[in-house]
Amino acid sequence: MQQATIDYQKYESMSKRTIFNHLLKAEAKLSSLEQDFKNKIATQKELVKFLRAKTKSKIDEKNISIPALDEAIREFENGDVIKCNDFADYQAKMRE
Repeated sequence: MQQATIDYQKYESMSKRTIFNHLLKAEAKLSSLEQDFKNKIATQKELVKFLRAKTKSKIDEKNISIPALDEAIREFENGDVIKCNDFADYQAKMRE
């Protein structure tokens, strides 16, 4: 975005009344720009909030079901797990 340059020299020869009128216009424009910017930020925040909620809801949905994983989760939650001291112990128990 290109920044506008201000021609300060043109205000040097203006009367106080003209400068005051320019001041009022500049303040009004500044207020308008600030309000516009606040509205754009609010809109963007709302979009981000919506998309985060939508993403979370999509992740939380159980459209994809992996039976072996679901069964393993149920077994873990019920405490039906094989306890091993190390990986060699695990391999031995898996051969049984």
